[in-house]
Amino acid sequence: MKRILLLFIVVALCGQRAYSQQDPKYTHYMFNQVVYNPGFIGVENGDNICINLVYRNQWLGFDPSSGDGSIAPITTTLTLHTPIKLPNTKNKLGVGLVVSSDRIGFMNDVWAHANVNYIYQLGPKSDGRTISGGLTMGIMQKAITPSFEAVNGSDPILTAIGGN
Repeated sequence: MKRILLLFIVVALCGQRAYSQQDPKYTHYMFNQVVYNPGFIGVENGDNICINLVYRNQWLGFDPSSGDGSIAPITTTLTLHTPIKLPNTKNKLGVGLVVSSDRIGFMNDVWAHANVNYIYQLGPKSDGRTISGGLTMGIMQKAITPSFEAVNGSDPILTAIGGN
């Protein structure tokens, strides 16, 4: 009972300063597994370094010359990860880096995540069975371009942040 109460208190205190964010939309999960799951880092590709660069331009052919400064959503992601063999053991440590930029209209998000993953070999190496768990830590910069033209000029919030 004490553990449940302690967990409830920790969640309640952490939830006081929680902010939501918009995650970028990816259509190529097979190339972005590291973005979604840090437990994937260093698991495949043997002992090689894996580097992926994914660029996504939604609404290709969108005409930004409408005068309001809007552009189609653009997402660019670079992932880099590799396993590191731990000395005197058959287990590995996967390390990785994810750098991403997501631009939607007048918002621009840039973030970098450092990832680590512990890969535990369950049986003989020839068997190939492993279990892994990963951890992600990162920073994010969120920017809003204040120069845009509000469609409805009578909206007080939009005009207050820079709309014409």
